[in-house]
Amino acid sequence: MHDTGHSSIRIINKILIFYSNCLKLI
Repeated sequence: MHDTGHSSIRIINKILIFYSNCLKLI
């Protein structure tokens, strides 16, 4: 059984990490 709440949080965390990495490159 998949928990949509956990998957969405995991996706948001990936986006936040990717965004912070982009800010470091600037």
